Amino acid sequence: MVVLDEPTTGLDVTTQTLVLETVGRLTAEHDTAALYITHDLAVVATVADRVAVLRRGEVVECGTTSEVLRTPSHEYTRELVAAVPHLDGPDGASASGVGTAEPESGASGSGASGSGASVAVLSVRDLSVSYGENRVLRDVSLDVRAGECLMLLGESGSGKTTLSQCIAGLNERHQGTIALSGTELAASTAKRSAEQLRSVQYVFQSPYSSLNPRKTIGQSVELPLRTLTDLDRRERAERVHATLERVRLDPDLAVRLPDQLSGGQRQRAAIARALVTTPDVLLCDEVTSALDVSVQATIIELLCTLRRELGTAMLFVTHNIALARHVADRIAVLRGGEVVESGTVDEVLDAPQHEYTRRLLANTPRM
Repeated sequence: MVVLDEPTTGLDVTTQTLVLETVGRLTAEHDTAALYITHDLAVVATVADRVAVLRRGEVVECGTTSEVLRTPSHEYTRELVAAVPHLDGPDGASASGVGTAEPESGASGSGASGSGASVAVLSVRDLSVSYGENRVLRDVSLDVRAGECLMLLGESGSGKTTLSQCIAGLNERHQGTIALSGTELAASTAKRSAEQLRSVQYVFQSPYSSLNPRKTIGQSVELPLRTLTDLDRRERAERVHATLERVRLDPDLAVRLPDQLSGGQRQRAAIARALVTTPDVLLCDEVTSALDVSVQATIIELLCTLRRELGTAMLFVTHNIALARHVADRIAVLRGGEVVESGTVDEVLDAPQHEYTRRLLANTPRM
């Protein structure tokens, strides 16, 4: 018998497919029983013969894969199945109907009003990064408008995180230009103004390591306000309270440390820290890869709602193409540091032009 505890969590779909095929072949050849532990129901549908659904330490449902996934009897199982992202999107609509609508009247920090929604808030031109002879990014160019979400899609090692870090000023070893609303940004955060730092915020992949374990949630969320704004203590406290409510966190949790929150609550706190300065650009780097499907669904819904309300431009970095129609308006496919295909979500998913994109779609597990 072999126990497999989330062996493909965080892997891109191509690597995941290879791992699953290898596990399936070897267990069959050696007549080995396998206990596969996962929160990914699309993977369950691909590999499992039977499914046991565990909730709060209790098996609430058990049966064949077809029975459990197609005709679930327990309410919790039905909730999990309903939360699985599909390539055809929610009710066939792109990005949960968010689109690139203008922000609500009075939304602060959006940088968009009237015709401003068509202006690129973030512009990247001919960005290249090399480490010695290893060229990580090759002349990458992209634009993101106010209220728009661009999904940056690619396998591990394609350069997605490097590109995000360059935009955020966390990697100054690059050539090319990065502009915010037409103004070129310095390569390093140390050389950017407080207003520019306020305008570009980053949500990191791991909710377990991105927050200071020795600071309370309230202190972590308040820190950007203390360093990047001139708000007084009362105003900062009010902004923290309002931002926690905006990301659907009880403000009473502000006094807790990160290890006293669940994974989903920590990721909401990380999003609150990024949003507290009302940024113009939000960089989301694999923010749902370590979360189960129900928490993932609430985070995606939250991000879509926030960019609709605030008009924030969003670069959503991921290897999970199944999220495309649930969160994005456009897709840029990155391979080996190059953008090999870009277009609207419908264009890329319904009629992919590049063989690499077609392979990603073919390797994506489906329910």
